[in-house]
Amino acid sequence: MDDTLARLLRLQELNLSPGVLHPAEEQELAELEDGMPGQHLRRANRFFDRGRKAVVPIRGTTCSGCHLQISRSVQIALKQGFILQTCDQCGRVLFLAEGSVASAEA
Repeated sequence: MDDTLARLLRLQELNLSPGVLHPAEEQELAELEDGMPGQHLRRANRFFDRGRKAVVPIRGTTCSGCHLQISRSVQIALKQGFILQTCDQCGRVLFLAEGSVASAEA
């Protein structure tokens, strides 16, 4: 998994965790945000501010965030290893899930 994708997933986990973050988690969150490219952080924060996931797997050929079909070009890009692809419909960052059609064709 790409480092940026892994960092986005951890950032999502911390932002959407229920309750108050421990001081160590707050520090980790600040470090993740500092090391994140601006455009990725802005995109993610738009979803986090509404309590929604910004990074989701594709299931079959659909985005598991909006449940709409992913364009063929995005499927191909993910299959070819271009990690940070976004859903054309909702803008979430996508990754291949185990058993998805796109990963099965790879």
